[in-house]
Amino acid sequence: MLNFRVFLVGTLFFVCLLSCKEIHKSSKKDIDRVTNDSLVVLYEHGLLDAIHAQYVKAPAYWGVELRIVYLAPEGSFVTPGDTLVKLDKTPFLDKLDDARAKLEIAQEEMKDLNKQNEEIIFEKLNVIEGLRMQYQIDSSKLANAQFESEITRQDLQLELEKTRLELERAYKDLQTQKVINRTQKTLKIIKLRQARAWLERALTRLKNLNLVATQSGIVVYNHSGRRGRIREGATVFPGQSLLKVADLNKMKAVVFINEVDRESIKPGEVVRILVNAYPDTLFEGKVASLTKIARLPDDSKTVKGYEAEVFLNEGNNYRLKPGLSVRAQIVIDTLHQVFRVPVWCVRHKQNQWMVQSAEGGEIPLQIVRFNDGFVFVRGALQPGMSLKQER
Repeated sequence: MLNFRVFLVGTLFFVCLLSCKEIHKSSKKDIDRVTNDSLVVLYEHGLLDAIHAQYVKAPAYWGVELRIVYLAPEGSFVTPGDTLVKLDKTPFLDKLDDARAKLEIAQEEMKDLNKQNEEIIFEKLNVIEGLRMQYQIDSSKLANAQFESEITRQDLQLELEKTRLELERAYKDLQTQKVINRTQKTLKIIKLRQARAWLERALTRLKNLNLVATQSGIVVYNHSGRRGRIREGATVFPGQSLLKVADLNKMKAVVFINEVDRESIKPGEVVRILVNAYPDTLFEGKVASLTKIARLPDDSKTVKGYEAEVFLNEGNNYRLKPGLSVRAQIVIDTLHQVFRVPVWCVRHKQNQWMVQSAEGGEIPLQIVRFNDGFVFVRGALQPGMSLKQER
C-alpha cells in the first residue's frame, strides 16, 4: 500500500512538471521581441532559369502522328548540331514516295511535250519551205509568160497570189503554234515546279523530324501541360513544347512579386538570392524586367502578382540549374530611427496604436510602415524588449 502511494505521488509530480513545461512553452510562444532593423525587405519566392535558351517544339504538321523515338537525356550537356529529339518518320515516307512519283510524271510529261512541240514546229517549217519554193516557181512562170495570151497570164497571176496567201497563212499558223507551245510549256513548268516543291517539302519535313541543338547548354524537359513529362515512345501534338537547351553561363531568377508590392520594385534594384539547394551561398543580382500584367502563379493560389526577372551577377557557376527554387531578398527602402515589431503584437485602441510589454505595460506607437508581417514603428521601445502577442 505504501509503495502504491509513493508511485501515485511520483506520477502526480511528473505530470505537474510536464504541465509547467508546457505552460512555459506556450508563454514563450506568446512573446515576441523588438528589433532595431531599419531595412524594409521583401521576401519572395521563385525559380532559377537561363537567360539564353533554345526552346524546342514539335513540328506543326497536322494530320499525322508525331511519336518520339529518341530523346536526349534530361540534364545532359549538348553542343550545336547534337540531336535532341527524333520523331518517327514512318508516316512521312509514303508522302515522300508520292511526291517523287509526281515529280517523275511531271518530268516525263515535260519531256514528251518538248518532243511533240519540236515535231509540230518542224512540220510547220517544212510547209513554209514548200510554199516558198512554190512561190518562186509561180513567179518564174509568170515572168516567162510575157508573150503568152492575156488569159494565160491572168491564170498564172492567180496561182501566184494563191501561193502567196497560203505562205502568209503558213507564217501566221507558225506564230500561233509557237504561242500555243509556250502556253502548254508554261503550264507544264508550273506543274513541274509544284512537284519539285512537294518533294522539297516532304524532304524538309523528314529533315525537321530530327531536332538538333543550335547552342550549347543543358537539356531541360518541359514538364507542364496535361500530357505530363515527355518520354521516348510518347505521342506529341503539333507545335507542342518539348524541351529547352539552357545556357548556364548566365542565369536569372524568375521571382513572383505580390500585387501589393508591385510599385515598390523598379528595374535595377539589387536583389539577394538564396538558392534552397545551396544554403551556404548567397548570390546577388539586379531586377532586369517586371511584367505589367498581373496573373495567378498557378491554379492552387488566389493572390495575383507579377513576374520579375532578376539577372544574377555570377557567371559560369554550373551549380545553378534551371528549376531550382530560390528565395529573393529585395531591399525596397531604408528607414531611420525605427523599430521592427511583429504585426500580431500591435493593436489599435482609442485611436492610438500600441503594444503591450511582457510585464503588462502599454506603450504608444507611431506607425511608419507595414511590411511582410512586421510593422516599422517609433516609440518608447528598446531593442530586445519582450512584447506580448495580441489574441
